Amino acid sequence: MDKATKDALVGELKNIFDHASAGILVDYRGLENNKIVALRKQLYNVSSKIKIVKNTLAKIAATGTPFEKISEHFVESRALIFSDTNQVGQAKVLEAFVKEHVTVKILGGILTKDGRVTILSDKVILALA
Repeated sequence: MDKATKDALVGELKNIFDHASAGILVDYRGLENNKIVALRKQLYNVSSKIKIVKNTLAKIAATGTPFEKISEHFVESRALIFSDTNQVGQAKVLEAFVKEHVTVKILGGILTKDGRVTILSDKVILALA
């Protein structure tokens, strides 16, 4: 990947980290591509998105944003589920998806509102659902 592409990806991630009001980090290891596409469609229906992250670029992009507090989890196979409007909807979709696909692990998440940042454990995220 060339430098211009990396810079564009960092910019895209930084924009997500600056504007998302909720983010959930998941380990998607062992999940087939068609299952990720199915999850993406379900999330779209609740105004949420999923982004497979390049860990090093995500750590760079998270610097100076609320997501910096969870950047130590940007290792191995990670995807970020995020929304700027429907925090509970994405938690409900993810809860149902994790029950059906046991290889997917919720690692934690973040909520932001009015400059306040709340770090969420996997158990709290599932309780939101």
